[in-house]
Amino acid sequence: MGKLIRYIDDARACFARVDWISRESAFISIAQTGVLIKRSRYGIFGAKLYVETNINNCLEMSRVLDNVILSRRSLSYLPKALTDQVLRSFTRLAIETNSALEFRTGIEEAKRLVLEGNRQEQNQKHISEHLDIRAQE
Repeated sequence: MGKLIRYIDDARACFARVDWISRESAFISIAQTGVLIKRSRYGIFGAKLYVETNINNCLEMSRVLDNVILSRRSLSYLPKALTDQVLRSFTRLAIETNSALEFRTGIEEAKRLVLEGNRQEQNQKHISEHLDIRAQE
């Protein structure tokens, strides 16, 4: 499991740092423009594990992480001051994994579920439109 080392969740900044037993760190940064998560062994310079600039996709990822992926795992302790929902979700995933690889696997699973959900919504919208057209005929 990862360990929450530092976080700030206020009007000035919204980020967290989680260290894994693999001696890697995750730097999770949330902004109005999206989410950036980096892996590093030496400070903030490192490979990007996840980048999303569409805030609606960030919110959907957060929902999927909380309701589907993390609901299957035990709850981890998060400080009450960590109030940003997107930051909480990604930080919780980082804490409940042991390495950047496990974290990335969780992200990929959430992305797949978000895409599947979007496809189902589009299909239902298409069916609904088709039924409306047939009803008007």
